[in-house]
Amino acid sequence: MKTSICEQFPISDSEYQNLECEFGQLTKYAAWQLLKKNAKNNHTDDFDDINQELLMSIIRAGSYYKRQVYVEQSLIKAIEHVGGERAVKLLQEIVKELTDPGDYWRQLAKEALKRLEGVCAKPSDEFLIFMLQELVNLWHNRTRHGANRQKFGIFQERLLDNIVRQVVPKAQRPAKNQPLKIDAKFSTYCKAITWNAQKSMGRKITREKSIRTGQVSLSDYDYLCQAY
Repeated sequence: MKTSICEQFPISDSEYQNLECEFGQLTKYAAWQLLKKNAKNNHTDDFDDINQELLMSIIRAGSYYKRQVYVEQSLIKAIEHVGGERAVKLLQEIVKELTDPGDYWRQLAKEALKRLEGVCAKPSDEFLIFMLQELVNLWHNRTRHGANRQKFGIFQERLLDNIVRQVVPKAQRPAKNQPLKIDAKFSTYCKAITWNAQKSMGRKITREKSIRTGQVSLSDYDYLCQAY
């Protein structure tokens, strides 16, 4: 049975409190801005409703970021434990592809490269390295637009999980229930999510206003029936 990302990577009560403390003022300001821009529209949501919906978008972003960290940790761990020259080359390609020095995935790849230094070289498992290379490519291209956009979905995640269970010792495997990592990248992500959600809610209010304007009320309908 298919499980949503929010169910696979849930946000705990303590994490919710941390997110509310970190981004609560932002969502309140966005809610106030939305009400201000739509003061003349006949919408029914009040400030608390709008703020709560914006907070829920932050919660969903937290689950998605948990998945991102988990996938990146799993990819690096799997590549490292497959080992060999092709594994080292793949890790070097990841570091080269990511230009931001503070990128978490880049840091994981550099740490894995250091651990592989001085280790007796062993032949890489050709099939596993090929599969990991394809998963890395999919992960790199998941956010691109147009023809180059590719999906890293539930099938790819299951395939990665199976590889990790095959090559990585149990004690070193990443956990899906690890705490949310609130770093600079996630903070930027949440700010974008908040304003995107606010704009989406604003468009919904505008659409509903035009629909209500075109509708005939019950009293108007009765009047028209009597008039004709």
